[in-house]
Amino acid sequence: MQFPSRALDNFLITPDGSPPARDTITPQSAAEQDFEWGYVLRPAGVEVISVRIQAGWGPLVPWDTDPRTRFSDQPAHWTFEKPPPVMAPAGAVQPAKRASGTVSRPNTTRR
Repeated sequence: MQFPSRALDNFLITPDGSPPARDTITPQSAAEQDFEWGYVLRPAGVEVISVRIQAGWGPLVPWDTDPRTRFSDQPAHWTFEKPPPVMAPAGAVQPAKRASGTVSRPNTTRR
């Protein structure tokens, strides 16, 4: 189900008890607040922005990406010109390789 966005005034509690306020992040405020990453929800996926490398835009990770996918955490890999740095999904089983020169024997039960 989808619902329109709405203010969460009744659900958010601030440390000093004041009403919650929106916080707009800009390249300047991100640097001042020591943010490393930004995420923007787009119709086609999640835009990942490495604030240290290129504040303002980044590559798009499509919504249909396997949720087990592992990504590089190196900011230099997350530039707009490059595709997302995807590695094999976590838990993916790689077939075992036999050492060269070994002979495969059928499984037999000895009695």
